[in-house]
Amino acid sequence: MNKKMILGVALLGAAAVFTFKDKIFGGSNTGTGNANTGISTGNNANTGSNSNAGVSASPYEGKVVRSPGNDEGWYLVKDGVKIVYRSIEAYKADGSRPIVDISIDELRNIPSNASVYVNEYGKIVNW
Repeated sequence: MNKKMILGVALLGAAAVFTFKDKIFGGSNTGTGNANTGISTGNNANTGSNSNAGVSASPYEGKVVRSPGNDEGWYLVKDGVKIVYRSIEAYKADGSRPIVDISIDELRNIPSNASVYVNEYGKIVNW
């Protein structure tokens, strides 16, 4: 029992370090899939600015959108494009942002980036 507990704590610690490695070690986000996802069309990913210079303004920016009654999925709208959540765990890990229900036509009018998704740790990664 004691060995299993030590192994569990070690795995949990490793997962935490992996998840927060950029915050712990202060990386430049190169190679992580977060900064170079191809979804930024004018923002510098490292500035921390909320201005959308060069990006068409979306009323759903930073929100989660879905179309009730249609199995289109849940999407995070970031930099004017929608990014799919891979699972409900991904949505929860991303901070369980408020969900905005919109019509299927509105959902389809938001451009999407199919080359990335939100993983189970709440991070945007490349397929």
